[in-house]
Amino acid sequence: MGFPHSSVDPAHSGSAANRPLRVLHGFEEVSGQLHAMTDAQRGLGVEAEAILFRPHRFGYDDALQGRGQLARRAIAMRRILVRTDVVHLYFGTSLATINRLPDHPVTGPVAWARRAVSRLFWMRDVPMLKRLGKTVAMTFLGDDVRQVGHMRESRARSHLGGAYGDALAGLDSRKKRLAALAGIHADLIYATNPDLLGVLPARTRFLPYVLPQQEGPARRAMNPFTVAHAPSNMMVKGTAEVEEAMRQLAGDAEPVRFELITNASHAQTLERIGQADIFIDQLKVGWYGVAAVEALAKGCVVLAYLDETDRSHIPPEMNAALPIVPVRNVTEIVSAVRRLRDMPADERAALSRAGIAWTRRWHGEAVAAQVVEDYLHVRGNRG
Repeated sequence: MGFPHSSVDPAHSGSAANRPLRVLHGFEEVSGQLHAMTDAQRGLGVEAEAILFRPHRFGYDDALQGRGQLARRAIAMRRILVRTDVVHLYFGTSLATINRLPDHPVTGPVAWARRAVSRLFWMRDVPMLKRLGKTVAMTFLGDDVRQVGHMRESRARSHLGGAYGDALAGLDSRKKRLAALAGIHADLIYATNPDLLGVLPARTRFLPYVLPQQEGPARRAMNPFTVAHAPSNMMVKGTAEVEEAMRQLAGDAEPVRFELITNASHAQTLERIGQADIFIDQLKVGWYGVAAVEALAKGCVVLAYLDETDRSHIPPEMNAALPIVPVRNVTEIVSAVRRLRDMPADERAALSRAGIAWTRRWHGEAVAAQVVEDYLHVRGNRG
């Protein structure tokens, strides 16, 4: 995916009446991607709206604020019927989703009832959307379709090893079915993590995270040299190893300040990341997350574990300029932090500028423009 500028004006491509293309994004927010894509497409002239079926901890707005679950679904269905050209689904959810993965362990009679209903209707609305003439796109973002068995077979290092993976292994069959359903019914399939390409249909396209409203580097104090880490899940992100590396660095003559960011709002997290020199993303998953992109956009140097196989699945130009410093363990973190701390200020500033430029090139509005181009291509082929 090379992210060319679209030659089609999405503001006048919705129908023969030359109205704007209308896109509904739903119904699960993960890493801010549903809203980031919605906002970016609005900036391109698309009539895009976001609908969530449950409030998000980051407090994102959506089109149905204050509505109950059933009301949200009824209104969403009406909007799909009368004023939507494209339905873009995220994280393995659809209009009929009650429990995202209906085989997930539950307790209590209400939860059991919800799971029974979810199993009955799970994803059954997607073929109906196609029969109604809607273009259906699906974006997968990680553990919605990532399978324990595949990860353990395909790589020696994974966050799905041990007890954590054992607890999720029972969901593999449902995730395989989800991938198969996407292959049958979705017009467009995207994966934001390259490892997912190994379990999704061959026509799935890698889609970088979109970060349309990117800020320049935040103002950071010169001293002390600061390393930040903001784990959404400490086990998955390898926080124990990060903390051990910071303990080893604490004995250096030139101090390193460690900022462990937890239980903070999204805005607070971004503000604190912006005051760091280095941001450590993760040591287990094998790919960088949205927080790493946000840190690069702030001018931080980012450290993360990057699986070489995953790197081979992204565009060659993107891979060649990838500014993230690869680390796999405590020793490599300590070495990288010391090298960056002791680096001349102008060299570190050059790394910062390179990260900002790369983020704008590969995670900016062009990603959303390519997705809109894909919508229009599918709709044009239908005639």
